[in-house]
Amino acid sequence: MRKSVIATLLVVALLLGCTYAAAEDLTGMSTDELLNLRLQINNELASRNTPAEIPEGTAIADLFPDHIIAMKVRDAIGAISTKDPVTQEELDSIKTLAVNGTSVGETNECKDLTGIEYLRNLEVLRIVRQPDCTEIPDSIRNCVHLRELDLRSCGIKSLPEGICDLVELEEIIMNYSELETLPEDIGNLQALKVLDISYTKVTSLPSSIRNLNLEKFRRDGLEVD
Repeated sequence: MRKSVIATLLVVALLLGCTYAAAEDLTGMSTDELLNLRLQINNELASRNTPAEIPEGTAIADLFPDHIIAMKVRDAIGAISTKDPVTQEELDSIKTLAVNGTSVGETNECKDLTGIEYLRNLEVLRIVRQPDCTEIPDSIRNCVHLRELDLRSCGIKSLPEGICDLVELEEIIMNYSELETLPEDIGNLQALKVLDISYTKVTSLPSSIRNLNLEKFRRDGLEVD
């Protein structure tokens, strides 16, 4: 764990352009000091990426143009309609957003994840069996507490580089998706434990993948080294 924390601190410090973490002798710090420093860096990352507060009176549908996503947000905050106004505080209360294509009426309906950056405390994002969902916005980098990203059986061909800023991300699940490439800097995700790209269209892996401390790496059905 200690080595993983040190590696994470060095990588994130470089991403942020911070010199204080790299300049200190991290190996001489206690585990508690390392964890406190990681929290400090994570908070700095959050403050840099956090979008501006939404204007008062903004409707849910104005932030989330995809009707399915808007309805999920509506249900999560207990609103009556997607035309109801929403506050940033209400959006910050949402920890999980899930659209599962096995549910009646949802298959192929979720297409656009615009607005995802306003879910600043999101920890779990599951968009499953949605072939018409073909893109993850780079603004997902603002979901700094995201731990699980499940995009299995979706139409997504690539992940944005913004994914590589999510230092708390532990799982990326994309089996049976249209994925063709992984971000070049995926090796920055030092918290990542699970990567499943089985039965996708990936033909090569970025060299930085060697930097990951994966506990489970599934690539069944792929012809890659």
